[in-house]
Amino acid sequence: MSLDGLALPRHVRDCDVSDPGMVTASLEHRFQLENADDMLHGGVAAVLLDATMGAAARTLEPAGTTVVTQDLKITYLKPVRKPTMPITAVAHVVNRGRTASYGTGKVRDCKDRLVAHAVGNFWTRTAGNGSVVE
Repeated sequence: MSLDGLALPRHVRDCDVSDPGMVTASLEHRFQLENADDMLHGGVAAVLLDATMGAAARTLEPAGTTVVTQDLKITYLKPVRKPTMPITAVAHVVNRGRTASYGTGKVRDCKDRLVAHAVGNFWTRTAGNGSVVE
């Protein structure tokens, strides 16, 4: 499946769309992504989850539409430090509605430990005017 039109952060690598509605992506360690305690900043994991979950929803839409985040709930389970990088996010759409999709995402460290989990809703928008697809 093509990644055309999927906007992912530039530090994301190994992005894969193996099935419609499912996206996997990894993020390597960079010291710029750490907080003051030398851990991955929680916002970085949030961006990775938001991007992969939105991309998973986007894979189910026809050309000319985009997907934007309606809401996102993240639960952080473990800190991520340099020795446990890269991290990998796996996102999939649980339910696709007429104007929105509901999905989940999980982030695991290089030892396959679950470090964050998210659920979210993503609006489907038409290209150009930003209105919800009817």
